[in-house]
Amino acid sequence: MKKKISFVVPMYNVAAYIRRCLDTLLNQDIDISEYEIIIVDDGSTDDSAEIVFSYQKKFENIHYYYQKNQGLSTTRNNGINFASGEYIWFVDSDDFIRPNIIATLYERAKEKSLDILTFNSRRVSEDVSFTEIVKDTEPTDIMDGENYIARYNYNNGVWYYLINREYLENNRYRFFDGRFLEDGMFTMNVFFNTKRIAHIDIEGYYYWANPFSITTRKDVSHYLKIIDDYRFAIKYFNDFIDTNYHKISDEKCIERMKVRRDSYVFFLIVRLLKSNLPAEIIWKTYSDLRRNLNIPLKSLVSEDYTAKHYLLPVLLINNSLLFYILTWCSRLKYQK
Repeated sequence: MKKKISFVVPMYNVAAYIRRCLDTLLNQDIDISEYEIIIVDDGSTDDSAEIVFSYQKKFENIHYYYQKNQGLSTTRNNGINFASGEYIWFVDSDDFIRPNIIATLYERAKEKSLDILTFNSRRVSEDVSFTEIVKDTEPTDIMDGENYIARYNYNNGVWYYLINREYLENNRYRFFDGRFLEDGMFTMNVFFNTKRIAHIDIEGYYYWANPFSITTRKDVSHYLKIIDDYRFAIKYFNDFIDTNYHKISDEKCIERMKVRRDSYVFFLIVRLLKSNLPAEIIWKTYSDLRRNLNIPLKSLVSEDYTAKHYLLPVLLINNSLLFYILTWCSRLKYQK
């Protein structure tokens, strides 16, 4: 039987969370023969695999694959390669989805012949109570990627949408191996180039506020890697905007691409200021960003990043003298 959905679940040392994830993937309103759960284990050293094996004995739609530790991007890419469903849904193994939601999402995506169907998500740190899904909820008008980005923007995360696997494969979309921040680059490419995308107003995904996530680490080696990956992503967005500028008719789409690029610059600087790195490394990174014309930030303060919350930090970043003073003050607090 042809599978309707392939859940691609990268896994690394999530013994505390994987049961909850699997339980919600299995508590759905289509038969397990109609979808598959692809677990790609990125070299876990805890009991995660044993937990998955215990589920495999009961549920034939769970498929487990092991690889030596290679990082999230490669893990997701391998999951895509293993998938056979009409649509792919990326689910992180410490997160979970809404029960009994697959039928509604799949049916809407299928009947509208969508490349991508987006839906709502929520960050949580406690258990969630679910209400019944309104089955007759209809997606928005079908649009192309340019109009979607202009109208709705998009979330960097790859887990808040269904993506047609044939669309993904025909365009050979993959994550950049070995990079953090892979979601935003992947999603911009996939969204911008689609001709058929819509949004449905249903909350379907819950991402867990995990204090041990790689994005919350603060060791020096991690921050040096983060600097390199942020700079890679910033260059990617600059090149993407330059390459596609002449194709875009909606100025709002261009503005939002620039906002997304500036957000990477902004959050890189914020993370560095909160790190334990020496001031010299922070200043060098800052100077390189200025030299490449990524600072001053010209587009960040917008409807997506409200002026009330971001205006002062942007002012401090845009002024070299103020930024140097801010760096010294932050070193007194964060560098031990």
